[in-house]
Amino acid sequence: MSAPSLYVISAICGNFLWESGCNPQRHEGGTSFTDLTDITQYGGYGLGQWTNKTYAPPRPPLTRRRDLVLWLRANGYSDYDGNGEVAYLLAENHWSQNIGPYSTLTEFLESDSTDINYLTELYFRNWEGINDGTLPTRQQYAHQAYEYIMQHSIDPNITTWVYSEGGIPWVNSMNNCVLVYRYLIGVVPPPPPPPPTRRHKMPIWMYLRY
Repeated sequence: MSAPSLYVISAICGNFLWESGCNPQRHEGGTSFTDLTDITQYGGYGLGQWTNKTYAPPRPPLTRRRDLVLWLRANGYSDYDGNGEVAYLLAENHWSQNIGPYSTLTEFLESDSTDINYLTELYFRNWEGINDGTLPTRQQYAHQAYEYIMQHSIDPNITTWVYSEGGIPWVNSMNNCVLVYRYLIGVVPPPPPPPPTRRHKMPIWMYLRY
């Protein structure tokens, strides 16, 4: 798969910003779940607010939050690792409604459209699987993400995810969007270098000797 365009990634980020503030540890409503894998506890979690919900039989329960967390743990990520959640986004390849020209998330990620509003709506309708009155705000956020990523995509000061069970400052949300972008285009930030080795002073004769 080729790397998604900035337009596509901005559309995803616009939805993430609405859903969680692009916060990989966000619990829906800011209230902690006692067990993220408990499918009887309704609510969303993480960047995209993957949701558990039970229905009356025979309709099966929705277990997206549980499936996310179990995948993260099985693959060596913490429950709130932003890179892990974006990796799961790709592995899950969820696309529920088939509204528009793309039948899978993978096809959407390869879109050559430059219409951020249109892409934001497609992701909203197909990945989030809803259609409420929040689309204009999601589109506004997607444009903000586009501009911010354009300006900060190689900012060396943006290196780590900021997360919280509740909300995070908007600037941290936008910085997290940059990290979503970097992951999806294949530029995963490396771990920080080890601290420099402390050198002990030696007498001048030892320098001459060596």
